[in-house]
Amino acid sequence: MELILSNPEQISHVVSLAVKKAFGEIDFYRESSANDPWLTNSQAQEYLGVSVATLARMRASGALPYSKVGKSIYYRRADIEHILEKNLRQSTSQEVAK
Repeated sequence: MELILSNPEQISHVVSLAVKKAFGEIDFYRESSANDPWLTNSQAQEYLGVSVATLARMRASGALPYSKVGKSIYYRRADIEHILEKNLRQSTSQEVAK
């Protein structure tokens, strides 16, 4: 389908509709993912800001409980938030020596 816009008002209207649609989809994703108690492997990666390998090490060491269904891995949001809370630092002087 080819769209021909002949004046600035039409262009503005089309852009406005596209932006509203895009932000509506983003809001829907935020609302649905914020209420979802389980995260996929990639969602957990993004949420924690870690690599695939780091997430695998966290699973292997028992630091992060998980559930596996077939080949898919899932994490409870509460477990991930617990790890973030457990590692919360108030200042850089609280950093643990590695």
